[in-house]
Amino acid sequence: MISALSAFAQPPKGQMNPPALPATDPLTNFGAAKGVSTIIPPLVPPTLSTTIWTAIGPASLSAGGGNVSGRIAGLAVDPTTSPNVIFVAAAGGGVWKSTDDGATYTPLTDNQIRLPMGAIAISPTNHLKIYAGTGEGNNAADSNYGDGILVSSDGGSTWTLTTGPGGVFSSSRLTVSQISVDPSDATGNTAYAAVGTAGENPAGFLNTGIYKTTTGGTTWTKIGRAHV
Repeated sequence: MISALSAFAQPPKGQMNPPALPATDPLTNFGAAKGVSTIIPPLVPPTLSTTIWTAIGPASLSAGGGNVSGRIAGLAVDPTTSPNVIFVAAAGGGVWKSTDDGATYTPLTDNQIRLPMGAIAISPTNHLKIYAGTGEGNNAADSNYGDGILVSSDGGSTWTLTTGPGGVFSSSRLTVSQISVDPSDATGNTAYAAVGTAGENPAGFLNTGIYKTTTGGTTWTKIGRAHV
């Protein structure tokens, strides 16, 4: 569930009600009989409230014991654009992009080998440079490992998967908890990644720590040994 608040105003206590979920879910039509065509009308973004959180979708999915929804592992906003361009790293669904302040989103990485995500960051000095770490490091029972760090040099249009020194991001089934891009590097090529093994089916606490790149993700060097 992705939510947006169009103002920082806070309502009085007792009025912070959770947002209502959309009444219908288009995915429930998957069980229709063969030969039956189901036309799903385009979604209309709801009006954003200035006092409470507004549910803007997607609708929750019915699975097992009840309604469930995906979780967001990372979010990055491009401050140079208006309306703001927003990038979201979904824990199990890759990178998504909004160009209308979060009203609608488009998937960017569905063709990548791994979709579990742990972090995303935009260079503060080069908004076209984006780093997205695969593998969710939140220690949930269904957190999944990654395959490396995705890097884009064109604002998310294309991505290159980087797998670290000797491919350890992939071979050790690592996760990425956080990425920070050095604001003193005008190119956006210097970045740091906190790498761990909290994902499901880890290969052990191998090669975890803080990694640094000065080449825009082409190469990474381990600079810290702490487990993250």
